[in-house]
Parts: sequence; structure tokens; C-alpha cells
Amino acid sequence: MYFWIENVAYLKLNYELFLAKRLIAAKQHKSSISSPIIKIAIVAISLGIVIMMIAIATGVGLQEKIREKISGFNGHVQITNFDNNNSQITLIPIEKEQDFYPEFKAIKDVKRVQVYATKAGIIRTKTDFEGVIVKGVGADYDWNFFKE
Repeated sequence: MYFWIENVAYLKLNYELFLAKRLIAAKQHKSSISSPIIKIAIVAISLGIVIMMIAIATGVGLQEKIREKISGFNGHVQITNFDNNNSQITLIPIEKEQDFYPEFKAIKDVKRVQVYATKAGIIRTKTDFEGVIVKGVGADYDWNFFKE
């Protein structure tokens, strides 16, 4: 069934190419006023398709870079203490020495396990103030992410 769908799309593309060639090569339009209009329309449609393809490619690339940056700052999985206060900013810390902690390093897809802590704060100047979140990392933190 997959081959049939691909084959139909291929035939449809050939049909459109056939029509485009017939419109361009038609003798009755060679000397009329519609010939330049048809050529301008073909160029405009081609240019529009190229611009849309560039926009999609850059959008997908940007999404991938944003995904990499977010996972670089926060990691893919976070183990935190369950807290019902609906605030993920300042959590009650958990002990690093857990029964499950050394076992994570034995999993082949886990590159590293790192500890961190966050604390909310306020930076105040004479005219304004701004909320900040300070993230503390352990001595074993991998700083290669920030070199890029």
C-alpha cells in the first residue's frame, strides 16, 4: 500500500509538469499579452515554494537547537522530592546518597547523573526589582555544554 501511494504522488507530479510544459510551449500564447503573465506566475509560484521550504527547514532546525538548550540546562530527567506546594522553583532537597543512585551509571543510555539545587531570589536596584532563580551545581558538573 505504501508503494501505491508513492506511485500516485509521482504520477501526479508528472501530470503537473506536463501541464506546465504545455502552457509554456503553447503557440497561441507566444505573441499574446498572457505569455509574460504566465511566466511571471510560474516564477512567483516557484519562488514561493522555495521560500516555504527554507522557512520550514530553519524552523525545524531552530526547534532542535531549542530542545538541545533546554535539555542542556535542565537535563532530560529530574529526580526531585514530591512537594504539593505547586512550586518547582525551591524544592526540599533530597540526599545524594540513595540506593538507586549508583545504578543509573550502569544504564547504557545515561551519560551522566549530576546534582543541582535551585533557590528563588529578588534582585533590587534603586528604581526596579526583578525575580531570579539561582541554580547551584555540584563539583562533578559537566561544563562542556557552556563552552559552545
